[in-house]
Amino acid sequence: MQITGLWPTRSGQQIATARMTRAAASSISRVPIGWTMCRVRPRRSEPGKCFRCHGFGHQSGNCSGPDLSSNCKRCGEPGHELKQCLADKDLCVACERAGFERYEHKPGSGMCKARKEAIKKPTGRHPQTQSRQSLLQETSAATGAQILIVSEQNWNPTHDDRWVASTDGTCEVALTATADFVPDLIGAGRGFAWIQSRGIRIYSCYISRNDTDANFANFLGDVEQSVRSVDLHCSVIIGGDFNAWSQEWGSARNEARGDQLADLAAILDLLVGNVGTKPTYRRRNAESVIDVTFHRCQPCLALTHWRVMDEVESVSDHSYIQFWLERFQRTPDQDDPPERLRGWAYRQLNLDALTSHLAIAPLPAFDENTPTDQAADQYISYLTSSCDACMPPRAPPPHGRRQAH
Repeated sequence: MQITGLWPTRSGQQIATARMTRAAASSISRVPIGWTMCRVRPRRSEPGKCFRCHGFGHQSGNCSGPDLSSNCKRCGEPGHELKQCLADKDLCVACERAGFERYEHKPGSGMCKARKEAIKKPTGRHPQTQSRQSLLQETSAATGAQILIVSEQNWNPTHDDRWVASTDGTCEVALTATADFVPDLIGAGRGFAWIQSRGIRIYSCYISRNDTDANFANFLGDVEQSVRSVDLHCSVIIGGDFNAWSQEWGSARNEARGDQLADLAAILDLLVGNVGTKPTYRRRNAESVIDVTFHRCQPCLALTHWRVMDEVESVSDHSYIQFWLERFQRTPDQDDPPERLRGWAYRQLNLDALTSHLAIAPLPAFDENTPTDQAADQYISYLTSSCDACMPPRAPPPHGRRQAH
């Protein structure tokens, strides 16, 4: 449990807010503090606040009220800002405009009737959706996250160029308020969206478990085509809910879709960022690892500290995942490897082609007088030609990338 706020009331008591898992919250009704048993209740989702009209229950993007964006947030008068306000008392513009008798109070405080009415007013979204969005924003602020990769969200912010959604609206990638950069390029397709900035392209992906195998294959093909269009000097990060099982990223079993996704990663020279086998998805009677992070980084960049944040409530069957992108100084020895060291997409091994090649390609012939180095080179050439005959080569790594194996 984490205490997130503490403030006094006018009656001399104190109110605290805490963040905990859903299971813990459902089992706690009172907490002993000293000689007092303090009552615990779920916190209500706060209504949206409009910084244009100073009202509640909507945002400035769909505001139809007066434009008070340049007015003081404390007294509502024009000509000065909040930090310059010299008014004797607070004035809630929202309550005054709504015709409530009591409006001489701090906007949004416990006395604010406009805020209370906005809480009661239906917004057209499910309460759990509001809670998910609120928790996501709180968690990203608490962790200092600058980029969000969101899958299967139930909301799509409007009039926000820092959010990029897939064409079918099933996933998004976004920059948070703490991000000190803006997108250089953006793009989207069915089941994926991406943002590119500062030499890094970041993808958010989602494909439903109920999609047909044909749709899944088309989805992977679209992602592959998009990734192949990335400049070789650009790093690539791909994350999302792929609903695919493979032991390569910690699943308990392999399945066909997991093999297809692993094949794609091998072809595109992507590494798996998942660490360990901790489930990313939990339901009442099941758990699995279906949220995967892939990366292909330049030598000056590394994906580190990947972890499942199962201690943080997400109001979802999926846990939050956190990782860092760290930049390093490039060293002179990080040059392109020889072409033959790039390897092959071994998951696309064609056994028939291998058998045919071995039938017509004789083993290297040498005797006991053949120098060791020459014999080794002949064997390497023989094995290389065999691999070329039955497997496609891996994608060329970005310029200067150091081989991991």
